[in-house]
Amino acid sequence: VELNIAIGLFWYESLFGRIGIVLFFSLVLVFITFLIVRKLNKAKLDNLRRDIEFGELRSKALQNLIAPHLLFNLFNNIQSRIISDKKEGALKVLSTLSEFIRNSLNFTKRDLVSLAEELEMVEQYVLLEVSRNNNSLFVFRIQNLENLDLADIEFPSMVLQPLVENAIK
Repeated sequence: VELNIAIGLFWYESLFGRIGIVLFFSLVLVFITFLIVRKLNKAKLDNLRRDIEFGELRSKALQNLIAPHLLFNLFNNIQSRIISDKKEGALKVLSTLSEFIRNSLNFTKRDLVSLAEELEMVEQYVLLEVSRNNNSLFVFRIQNLENLDLADIEFPSMVLQPLVENAIK
């Protein structure tokens, strides 16, 4: 009795086996690349959404910053000072208002400002509120108890003014 046993190639040694291995690793590589690209796109989209939300908040802050009633009352105050021959006071209010508006517009373009700049803007706002209400009895003071160099401290722009506005009202 004669028994012939032929041992062929292993599956991975054949042409179809090699093609299958190459296809399998190619698909794995494509899938990994797809996952990485998807994760990067999701991160970019999240950053874009955050930037849009930040821009909307900044826009709302600017809209709320110079309230129409504040401007209306200030202009009436300036007008009444001019009519009653208190031109020096009117010029002072007008100068403070123009500085406040200029700073407000400049601050909206920047994410961070120095704490000194932010406190100067708060001071301008408080002076305008005092002038608007014709309240000469109102006294305020900003103190630096630690003697810090406020020009070196970075601070998010337009954060303090709405808080001070709410405190005054």
